[in-house]
Amino acid sequence: NIPTVLIDRDIPGDSFGRVLVNNVESAHMATKYLIEQGYSKIEMLSYDMSITSLSDRARGYSEKMTETGLSDNINIHTIDYDASEKEVISIVKDASKRGVEAFLLPTKRISMYVLNALMVLGMKVPSDLALVCYDESDVYDFHRPTIPHMVQPRKEIAEQSFFMLQRMIEGKRPEDIRLNSKLVLNGAFSS
Repeated sequence: NIPTVLIDRDIPGDSFGRVLVNNVESAHMATKYLIEQGYSKIEMLSYDMSITSLSDRARGYSEKMTETGLSDNINIHTIDYDASEKEVISIVKDASKRGVEAFLLPTKRISMYVLNALMVLGMKVPSDLALVCYDESDVYDFHRPTIPHMVQPRKEIAEQSFFMLQRMIEGKRPEDIRLNSKLVLNGAFSS
């Protein structure tokens, strides 16, 4: 009977309030952007974890690839959360040999692993491998050209969660709020 609001990750149950990011739509947008840039051999690297935000991003990637006739190119690599840099380097090296053109990277930590792998392998973004990353990092902005990335509305998530919790304390029913991410290109938000 304690009012609870779930943020970013979902679990089953109808007694919780939820303020979540529409991660399926977010991955649709990221994948669509790569396809519009002319890439068709797009893969994803994610964690081997049962977290709704990651599974929703994988679903969005797969749906957009299928919707655009690229289902034969769907490939989601999974790594353990404590994966070694060497493992990620091996995945990127193998992908390059197979002609992979782009990667969707659903977390900042995975993005940093892949950027490190590209540096070790002497590869450049986007000429050798295009990326769409997630979350905010100065590394994306310092890179030239700027690395496209999906940004979650953190301030709105916090505000909505706080106000929902207040309403639930006052006896109102839990709500389910889904917010949208934004695609950042060249340091400016894209629609």
